[in-house]
Amino acid sequence: MTSYKAVSSCILCDNNCGIEIQVENREFKSFKGHKAHPASEGYVCQKPGRLNYYQNHSLRLTSPLKKQSDGSFQEISWDQAIEEIAEKLLEIRGTHTGKALAYYGGGGQGNHLQGMHGSFLRKAMGTRYVYSSLAQEKTGDFWVMGKLFGGQDVHATADQIKHADLVVFIGTNPWMAHGFPQSRNVLKDIQNDPNRQMVVIDPKRTKTAEMADLHISVKPGQDAYLLAALLSILTRNNYVDMDFIQSKTVGWTELEAVLRNIPISDFCKQAGVEPNALQDLANRIHKAKNVVVRHDLGLEQSLHTTLNSYLEKLLWILTGNFGRQGTVVLHTSPAPLIGHSEPDENGDYSWKTAVTGMFPISGIYPPNVLPLEIDTDHPGRIRGLIVDSSNPLVTAADSKAYFKAFSKLELLVTIDTAFTETARLSHYVLPASSQFEKWEASFFNFGFPENHFHLRKPILEPLPNTLTESEIYNRLVSAMGEKPTQPLQKFQDKLDEPGRLVLSPLYLLIRRYASVHSEAVMRAGIKPKQGQTLGDALFEKILEGPTTISIHEYSDLWSGYFMKHKDKKIHLYIPEMIESLKELSDDLNKENNGKEYPFILMAGERRSYNANHIIRNPEWRKSDKNGALHIHPEDAQKYGLIDGKKAVCETPFGKAEVTIEYVDSASLGFISLPHGYGMSYAEKGLNLKNMEETNQATPGVRVNMLTGISHCDPFSKTPYHKYIPAKLIPI
Repeated sequence: MTSYKAVSSCILCDNNCGIEIQVENREFKSFKGHKAHPASEGYVCQKPGRLNYYQNHSLRLTSPLKKQSDGSFQEISWDQAIEEIAEKLLEIRGTHTGKALAYYGGGGQGNHLQGMHGSFLRKAMGTRYVYSSLAQEKTGDFWVMGKLFGGQDVHATADQIKHADLVVFIGTNPWMAHGFPQSRNVLKDIQNDPNRQMVVIDPKRTKTAEMADLHISVKPGQDAYLLAALLSILTRNNYVDMDFIQSKTVGWTELEAVLRNIPISDFCKQAGVEPNALQDLANRIHKAKNVVVRHDLGLEQSLHTTLNSYLEKLLWILTGNFGRQGTVVLHTSPAPLIGHSEPDENGDYSWKTAVTGMFPISGIYPPNVLPLEIDTDHPGRIRGLIVDSSNPLVTAADSKAYFKAFSKLELLVTIDTAFTETARLSHYVLPASSQFEKWEASFFNFGFPENHFHLRKPILEPLPNTLTESEIYNRLVSAMGEKPTQPLQKFQDKLDEPGRLVLSPLYLLIRRYASVHSEAVMRAGIKPKQGQTLGDALFEKILEGPTTISIHEYSDLWSGYFMKHKDKKIHLYIPEMIESLKELSDDLNKENNGKEYPFILMAGERRSYNANHIIRNPEWRKSDKNGALHIHPEDAQKYGLIDGKKAVCETPFGKAEVTIEYVDSASLGFISLPHGYGMSYAEKGLNLKNMEETNQATPGVRVNMLTGISHCDPFSKTPYHKYIPAKLIPI
């Protein structure tokens, strides 16, 4: 028996906590937190203990597959797969240009290192159309940051929560969803400290809300009204930080006039909150020495999502809670996940989508428009798609629209470790090595003033006949007649050839990071040897394992790296958002009328045993195995719904059978379903000749059968997953 301990990280959320794994004969037998990890310091939640269900399951891919005319699949060689895919890509590019090709994904929560090599294939394809799950969550937020700070790649972080006197959580439940290092420990520290406070704004009384000093239950979808009213109260009470505003921002005079004219009472009524509750919160913010505001998908996937992000940022900017210990800060990015998309001098984008005219934000496009870009007779439609480490047929809004659209593609290629729903629709399926079988890293490096990087070494040999994504892309690029990526020539004594290939672009990024942030890197204890550059010294340190790569000073936040407007100030007044803010008054009382659909469904709730869809075997869940629909008992009894029994949940976009669970913490009129359920799984393994045997649905609801591509923010196209009108019918 082969038995050993290995160090890696969890891949189920963006914290990517360090873990130690006991491995026996390729099975993960036990887990514990890795105390030497500079960010998590030994902290883990319950989920990494189930990672063996990701690594070892019956639908792991072990050969390239080609779909046959009868819908079955046949194993083929790598040479055949690469040659045929490259030939088809060249054919589509040659006939319709690269704008007929697109790319979806590029690394999940933990495999960004391999995913970055997708850029080399996209260059060969001649396309810039990159569709990403980030664009169904964060692009409205990125766009707002671009207007405020001058760059859509400038990203705020809640890393300073551990030092804040007051933390305000909006639309997030970090006890379940985490979202910052050592979340549960930090929450307990705040709860137990009489000098610190926690406020939660959420329709549901979540576990985090139960711990809070103040819970404000906002009506679903009405967060913009609450935030606007709160900002007006702060402004009228002169609770804004005028010294900060005058020295660090521009546009206050115009913004102030708008905020003072907000009808506080009407907006509070629309939000379902009492004005004195917001006055209480305003007083707490004013009295606190330092405040962190942390939001997430409850704000970003609801009505007015882009406006929500703007108002949330004004909350910490106008009160001066930025750029100090215990406030909101920004962070560096050794390997940036996003970029900045700027229109040309005429205000237009050369890479708008052909059908919907959607423009890129941070270099990526929203999944909500992709089916419309495919399922059409438009001559500029998408005809070929590469899907990397993603499963949009399940994870993107409106699974039915995706199924119809994907069935019309001339070429669909899925690169993944598992046979997914998207793989089943593909013309070719290419097997990737798992995240524990190759060099990997997460680019969710959100620390400030200390930032960290964890380069993970392979802890298992790859399954036979699987390849790393970097090798797959290199072969495709070469087959398309383009120059492949060359392996890194340095560090041959520390790296095997697959490692030198995948790390080649990262090495260049790390050298650049060390050059741009040289003082911060040296503060982290990185010292070059004689004749060695600082970048090489930093890269060598990263090769050793999880490490602190930089220690910044708070004054760095006002450098040109972060403040990208020429005047290095925060630009408060965003005309598009001011127009949206003014329109709120016109939309009063226009929310769900409750007649046909009396409930608001929150689709995609984080619970104890759901994550990011990469674990397919339902046995990984120790609780909530059916992904029950949460509903307040009073609502349930009103409509004849019995705890533990079945019902039909119907929305304007679809319907599904659910299991009812009474939950006192739910608000009246508000129901919720978790994500990550209802995927196909076959305990006996992949049957290439009989797809129905492979396509056995697991318990729970596939929530995107209840969502629609049209139900989204008109600006960013972010889906309204947290505000879906619904009705329940007992069975």
